[in-house]
Amino acid sequence: MSHISVEVETKVEEFKNAGEDVEIYKTPISYEGAIYHYATYKKKNKVLGQIVVTADGKVLPLEQIKEVLLIAFEVNSMATVILGEFKKWRKAPTKLLKRQLWVLNSVEKSFDMPDDIRKSFAQFKSVPTILLEEQLKLVQAVQDGIDYNNNILEITADTAIRMREYLRRIMGSKNKQQVSMVVTYEDRKKVLEYLKGQVSIFQLNKWMHYNDMLAQHRAFLVSPEDILAYEEGKGDICGEIANIEVFKGTMKSNRNPKM
Repeated sequence: MSHISVEVETKVEEFKNAGEDVEIYKTPISYEGAIYHYATYKKKNKVLGQIVVTADGKVLPLEQIKEVLLIAFEVNSMATVILGEFKKWRKAPTKLLKRQLWVLNSVEKSFDMPDDIRKSFAQFKSVPTILLEEQLKLVQAVQDGIDYNNNILEITADTAIRMREYLRRIMGSKNKQQVSMVVTYEDRKKVLEYLKGQVSIFQLNKWMHYNDMLAQHRAFLVSPEDILAYEEGKGDICGEIANIEVFKGTMKSNRNPKM
């Protein structure tokens, strides 16, 4: 990380409004042989504006630094979600998922099922299997993204490409987990309806296994909003369309002069 000059700090302060806090990002941006610094203006943790300043303290027109602003916006946005929300995703109930698989394996051995129910049962069993497999990939992708972000000395267009790749890996795994819960809903319900007619309170082990599966099914339920997001999100795993819309807002709130 480079030293932020007094010229840069002074120029950024000139564009601050009353009551705002200023954050100048320490990692410089390198674009077409020049060095820039990116800063945001906040009030109560809400970003109200941004500015891009050259290393020697000049504020160029927005039209001249639009690409620099886009790089800064992308890298900052992706780093924020990776270090924030996605970092939390590393914590998952893996012990519970392994127990769920154990229960399902026990049920598979304990119940005689017709072929159509056995096929639906395989779909039921695929959910904790996929959740576990993709969680391992997700954890590694998040950690790789954190490590990469922590070692960035200079932001370039390539930085945004690398960060986007980590984001795709993370969201790809998360999407597969979500899809597994959405597409197996009817099969899971079919299995539970069948098993309900095969057990009684007097068959304690089978009854307990059935109730464990019922609890699993409820844990795997997704909301109508999640299903809609799944349908609308096909082909847009990283939410890049939404980011374009957000960047348009960033352009409007940017404080570099407009030509």
